[in-house]
Amino acid sequence: RQGIAVCTTERGGDVTYHGPGQVVGYPIVHLHRLGLGASDYMHRLEDVVADALADYGIVTRRREGLIGVWVGPNKIAALGVRVKHGVAYHGWALNVRANMAHWATILPCGITDGGVTSMHLEMATPPTLEAVRGRLAYHFAQRFGMTLVRMDRATLDAAPRTASADSTLLAKERLYPQTVSGGN
Repeated sequence: RQGIAVCTTERGGDVTYHGPGQVVGYPIVHLHRLGLGASDYMHRLEDVVADALADYGIVTRRREGLIGVWVGPNKIAALGVRVKHGVAYHGWALNVRANMAHWATILPCGITDGGVTSMHLEMATPPTLEAVRGRLAYHFAQRFGMTLVRMDRATLDAAPRTASADSTLLAKERLYPQTVSGGN
């Protein structure tokens, strides 16, 4: 009735919501090349989001046995990945200026003893989605030992594509992590 599409994915975790006002990051990472297991990767993704939120003065925490980033009793970022042949995909959804009414239609991540929040509820003046994307990209690169490379349109158009979804993501962001130690 609200025009929200329901999709089944292979992403780990329970029911979640992606919509306007969120920054959704779905990095594709070869875990073995980074010497990481799935749990280490998930915690590092939590750290990326927590670091970005700390840049805005938002104090976060982890909850024992639950993946995500929390402000008090409320989840501000949901995380879920799928690992196949050592490659992790999917990632996080950080609520920046999200329509909180949409969470009333689901039981977010199956959690009954906490709510959901957004940066716009935690700050007097929330940042733009673009600013938050930049902070998340920066902290992702820092936490994973990578360098961000900005590409112009010609280079972007010439970049190899392996799937239409990847092409859409790359075309939108135009920021590519490139490992410092070489090899992707």
